Amino acid sequence: MLTRTAPRTLYRYLLRELLTIFGLGLLALSLLFMLVLGIQAVQGGYSLRIILPWIIESLPYSLYFTVPLSILVASTLGYGRFVADREYTAAISSGLSPFHVAMPIIGISSILCLIGFATQGTVLPDAHYKQRNITRYLVKQLEHLGDSKKGKLQIDKEDGMVYWDEIHGGRQLRGVHIEKRLPLGAISFGTTDGSKVDAEDQNENPLPIPATFINASSAELLVDQRQELVSLSLFEVAVTYPNPDKGYLFPEAGLTKFHDRVHFNEITVQFPINEKTKRESDWTNSELAEKLLEYREKLAHFDAEVTRLAPQKKTDLEEPKLTESESEYAEAERWLHHYKRRVGKAQSEIWFRRALALSVLAFGLLGFPLAITFRHHHKMVPFFAGIVLVVGVYYPLLLLGEALVKNQGLPAPLCMMSGNVILLLISGYLGGRLLTR
Repeated sequence: MLTRTAPRTLYRYLLRELLTIFGLGLLALSLLFMLVLGIQAVQGGYSLRIILPWIIESLPYSLYFTVPLSILVASTLGYGRFVADREYTAAISSGLSPFHVAMPIIGISSILCLIGFATQGTVLPDAHYKQRNITRYLVKQLEHLGDSKKGKLQIDKEDGMVYWDEIHGGRQLRGVHIEKRLPLGAISFGTTDGSKVDAEDQNENPLPIPATFINASSAELLVDQRQELVSLSLFEVAVTYPNPDKGYLFPEAGLTKFHDRVHFNEITVQFPINEKTKRESDWTNSELAEKLLEYREKLAHFDAEVTRLAPQKKTDLEEPKLTESESEYAEAERWLHHYKRRVGKAQSEIWFRRALALSVLAFGLLGFPLAITFRHHHKMVPFFAGIVLVVGVYYPLLLLGEALVKNQGLPAPLCMMSGNVILLLISGYLGGRLLTR
């Protein structure tokens, strides 16, 4: 009779306990996430009234990190209290097995894990793109900034920035300073939006473009929502830009020995409302799969080029001069390395998402055997043990695996899933010991 009625009562009791702790943990971590973003916004010169809607919109992205940690909190604290109050001993004495006690957390973790796998390739990329694209939101809100002091705005993904000392009415700026990388030898003072470089290839450019500095005493800001452009009409302007023709270019630092400076009474600078180009983390899994095919085709092409153009070994008597063939070989080798990294980035992104989805199950299953194994009178002991394993084992292995896939080309499933596998093995080992007692 006990085996028929007790599990249902136990399941309802444990489910209520675990879901309550999970909800409170998720709320606390979400508030912490909002607090961090709020502090960053205030330090950037924006009021919370402006930034709060964007923070709320960014919450879906944070769930992929806060949900696993919340399920760990629920599992360790819920079962920790269950053991500390000797309710676990009473349940086992009634003829129930540890498997019965673990069923609620197994069910919750499995459901959340399936939801994670169903959404990590579709919802997560879009949420990440919105979260990263803060400038697109903030620029559209500039007219609501009113009057404020010391603000800044990122204008492109190459660290282009606009700084101002004062802004009035969201349009009139004082003490403007702009830093933006423009193509060398192609400085234009009607617009800074004249050249387009492939975003993927530009990220891998071994020769960084030196920044151009534009200082103005005042400026008028206009936002064209239809064309998604921001126009800055600058007054009393001094432009300092690099000129490689007049000095030696240092490739390592991306600097020139000499810069040219010109002065204008008035110029207009335009830039898009943030970048529209998506990165690997912004693409869906299906888009990443298509990109992988494209990258692998180009990788095979440049691998064949490197083999064909491989230079012959020179004798000591020959002049160490770079021939045209060797120059082509160096270029092909550079592109070969470029597409190896692109393949690694795409693969690591796909398996990073899968690792996050599986971590919900791994974290959830970890708490129960830890609580039973420690059997400590204080329920916080299994909680801290779980935090140590997650922070000291799981996340370091996840970051290490990502680096190995990107830089060394190691198998993505093995590297990215290693943290989950180790936690599941620990859970299985501790759970097996409980069942055999």
